[in-house]
Amino acid sequence: MREKGLAICYISHRMEEIMQIGDRVTVLRDGKLIGCKNLHTEKVTIDDIISMMVGHSMEQQFPKQQFEKGEELLRVENLSCGEALPRCELFSAQGRSSLLCRACGRGTHRGG
Repeated sequence: MREKGLAICYISHRMEEIMQIGDRVTVLRDGKLIGCKNLHTEKVTIDDIISMMVGHSMEQQFPKQQFEKGEELLRVENLSCGEALPRCELFSAQGRSSLLCRACGRGTHRGG
């Protein structure tokens, strides 16, 4: 199609597909043209496209933070609710909470 001078306007949030099939990527945000990049001649990454879409780098959106594990406040072990919630553990400490679910009996097995 490119040789015939035809174009396709492909609108998607699937960045990998855009990188594979696209020649150019154009980002519009709030009705304004943010940027247009040639995927063949410019070194454009998925992170670059996302940064144009949201207006800042993803590192600014989700900065890495270090938390110290505080005193354990709550621990629940072997929690289950039938098939919907098989054998979970929940613990909460100051500055941190975690939920771990294991899918036992669904094609998985315990080592040992």
